[in-house]
Amino acid sequence: MAVTRTVLLHLLDGDGRPLGVLPGYDVPAPWWQEVADVVAGARAHYGPGPGGPNGLSRRR
Repeated sequence: MAVTRTVLLHLLDGDGRPLGVLPGYDVPAPWWQEVADVVAGARAHYGPGPGGPNGLSRRR
């Protein structure tokens, strides 16, 4: 039996206030340190996202 984990993406505004949570999706790696499957799953389910070529934004 394969072990997976369910990922929930919490959306925040630029000040860190919560905006909501996207529906969960499963990724094959059960370890929290493995983020490649999380990012790939987010892109597959929700598109590349804002913030630059990698689809992630960060505060400066």
